[in-house]
Amino acid sequence: IVHMGTAQIGHYLSYVRTNGGLQWYRFDDDSVTPVEEDEATEANFGTGAQDPPQGGGLGMMMLGRSALSRLRSAYMLTYVREDEWEVVMNVTGIEQLVPEHVRSGGAEQVYVAPQTFSVLVREGDQESR
Repeated sequence: IVHMGTAQIGHYLSYVRTNGGLQWYRFDDDSVTPVEEDEATEANFGTGAQDPPQGGGLGMMMLGRSALSRLRSAYMLTYVREDEWEVVMNVTGIEQLVPEHVRSGGAEQVYVAPQTFSVLVREGDQESR
């Protein structure tokens, strides 16, 4: 999952490889196109090497195509069931869950405990952080 934009505004797309296959696909709104592996694995880390999607969206209108293409990052918003919160938030041994080929890669890796971030929970009409 790749986000292009800022924390306030932007556009999402996904790169998916066929199950057991070698072909990668780019899912961008209602458009699915085959792509080379290097686009799916390398072209989404803020390089601006590739134009953003043609689909439009408020983020693209406000930021412009060239600015948006430089603001790429791979991340995902995840919802966690309340009854699974403790299991999901347990980060003990998280380094061992990262495959060796990823750990030994050239990119700097940063592990951040979930407690670092604010969590917004809505219960009825009340919000709490």
